[in-house]
Amino acid sequence: MDFPLQLIPNPKEDRIPPVYVPEIGSNLEFVYGIDELKNSLYLLLKTIKGRFLQNINLGTTAVPHTVEDEFVESAVVRCCEQIQGCSCESVGYIDDFIVVRVIYQGRVEEFSFSVASL
Repeated sequence: MDFPLQLIPNPKEDRIPPVYVPEIGSNLEFVYGIDELKNSLYLLLKTIKGRFLQNINLGTTAVPHTVEDEFVESAVVRCCEQIQGCSCESVGYIDDFIVVRVIYQGRVEEFSFSVASL
């Protein structure tokens, strides 16, 4: 998977004149390594299967805030498996966040994603 760009919304963009804050904004930021892995996983979890133009087989079959926990866990595992060399060790919930523990390139990483953002 190759999603090296991260878009960061700038809450100050709605002001006139526009205010630029370094490292915050709709400017593109390149991310690599573990940050790129987290970005790739986030995009897969956020995008319904069939909506990626590059490959309609990528994405998720679940919407986390509308289905049962077991189905979401299964969908998260399937998203992790779409990333080459990535496997899911566990999926859990803490408050309004999905916590995903993955093994990637021999390292264990843990990511959390807000349910509201998916």
